[in-house]
Amino acid sequence: MIIPVGIDCGIADALRKLNLRDVAFPFDWNVTYSGVADIIKNDFESFVPMRRFGIQKDRTESCVFNKYDVLFIHEDWQNKKSEEQEKYYKRIARFKEVLESTQDTIYFIRKGHMFHTHREYYFKNDIESVVELAQVLKEKYPNLKYKIFLILCCPSCYNIDEDYKIPDENIIIINNSKNVNVQFQDDNLCNCIVNNVIPLIK
Repeated sequence: MIIPVGIDCGIADALRKLNLRDVAFPFDWNVTYSGVADIIKNDFESFVPMRRFGIQKDRTESCVFNKYDVLFIHEDWQNKKSEEQEKYYKRIARFKEVLESTQDTIYFIRKGHMFHTHREYYFKNDIESVVELAQVLKEKYPNLKYKIFLILCCPSCYNIDEDYKIPDENIIIINNSKNVNVQFQDDNLCNCIVNNVIPLIK
């Protein structure tokens, strides 16, 4: 099973286009600027927004932040708050159930920040965020078999010709920054997943 873990909805959207996604999880359709490790570590406490949190450019917009610097932009929090909250409670329950009970390997995919993220909000270092996620998974779900794929996408931050590696066999870093079309803001995720992720999933 493949589970998206940020940074935005790009992974979930790509998986849907590739017919590799049939259920929703908590991080599919929001922006997790500071990663997801603390959220999982804290058992999703205060993850689902109860009120508008943070400053919006336009206060008439429905998008909200939570205390983890997660931006929710695809929900109608003003008119359908209870429905949106219940939707996320179900996704959280599904996420926990899978991680607690599955005997299969879980493949987490996180898209790194894009060049436009620099002008949006503070964000955590991409590599640091997946290292923290791996540590939380080991502590909270010691029996879980998993791999974390990090797809680097910012040509301003990463050398397009460098092969980034860290000493953790459960983390695989894919440097996709050379394939990003800055002009059209195209992260080329579908091709990246097909060419670099799917062949490594057994």
